[in-house]
Amino acid sequence: MQPTIIAGPCVIESMDCLEEVAQELVRLNEKYDLDIIFKSSFDKANRTSIHSYRGPGLEKGMQMLSDIKEKYGLRILTDIHESYQAQPAGEVADVLQIPAFLCRQTDLLVAAARTGRIVNIKKAQFLSGLDMEFPVQKVRESGNDNVWLTERGNIYGYNNLAVDFRNIADMHRFADTVIMAGDPLRVKFMAENYLENPVLFNQVRGMLGYTGMRDGRRISVMGHGMGGPSIGIYTYELYNFYDVRTIIRVGSAGSIQEDLHVGDLVIATGACTNSNYAAQYELPGTFAPIADFGLARRAVEACERMGYSHRVGNVLSSDMFYAANAHNDRWQRMGVLAVEMEIAQLYMNAAYCSGKWKVESGEWKAEEDGGKRKRALGICTVSDHLITGEATTAEERQTTFTKMMDVAFAIAQ
Repeated sequence: MQPTIIAGPCVIESMDCLEEVAQELVRLNEKYDLDIIFKSSFDKANRTSIHSYRGPGLEKGMQMLSDIKEKYGLRILTDIHESYQAQPAGEVADVLQIPAFLCRQTDLLVAAARTGRIVNIKKAQFLSGLDMEFPVQKVRESGNDNVWLTERGNIYGYNNLAVDFRNIADMHRFADTVIMAGDPLRVKFMAENYLENPVLFNQVRGMLGYTGMRDGRRISVMGHGMGGPSIGIYTYELYNFYDVRTIIRVGSAGSIQEDLHVGDLVIATGACTNSNYAAQYELPGTFAPIADFGLARRAVEACERMGYSHRVGNVLSSDMFYAANAHNDRWQRMGVLAVEMEIAQLYMNAAYCSGKWKVESGEWKAEEDGGKRKRALGICTVSDHLITGEATTAEERQTTFTKMMDVAFAIAQ
């Protein structure tokens, strides 16, 4: 992955200065294979003195930056201070930067978001890293998921500005997409082998969580524990409290079909269950938990592209690991491919959390404003064959089931 560097003169002073800096940045780009974004401001509206030079202004400044972009092929970043500046600045700039002291200004964030450009929000010196969740939500809820955050330090007493590096981990907490596994050691394996510069953001109760980069995309990986109640808690909180949009579960399953072998992948387009999880919704019938079709289709395409043996269809999410009578023959007769323990609850949470609901006159009704659709998919590796008795070891399940991980990271967006 190319390192991304933001560099350039703080404020536009002259065209000669812009050209000189741009030429050097192009040279550095080519020499070190970097991704340098040219940064300069058309107006520094927060100068200490009213007599300080602020820049050439919006119209002239953006024309100068446009000339640099066209001549040198560099991406452009500039900051805006008022809502009306967003649209004309966004016609040239690839990244619109929100100054630290303005990072909570709703109108400014919304205007920047609506340009469709990347919005780089600088963290205010009076906010914690966790507080930046709310400016990010304002941009996302305005229809723009392209949000960057910049650490700006914190004020410790008058005129004492220091960087608290814990803020970086806090701001880096969850990506839009989280790949989950029951075993936290499998999560650690994914972080170390699939992510660049992973940051550990959670280890409460040993449930490890990391966020890092993969092919230019921010992706999180996290454990969900064993069984439906456990994944139900974690995924509900991720969808509702942390604005996660997509969850992909990777895990093991036991085959109950003769032609589904140990090591094969299962793309679970649906999930039966013997759990009573759906009773909480008080539905007048039986709910059928299903995967997001777009994710499932891309997973199948990835398997075909990578040459991985796979099957697509129904799984059984069982509440029992050691069942007195599993009735696997009956599920087999219905075409169910394999048995696991969490996918049905994941799919139900994705369905339920996609809308906002309320009880009116004793009935569940969707609120008029609705909600943002949540997506989910389960990808399993067959670890055991419940008919033939073929099985893998615990160590193999922890570290060698990489094909399902390859597919999950290939489709994560």
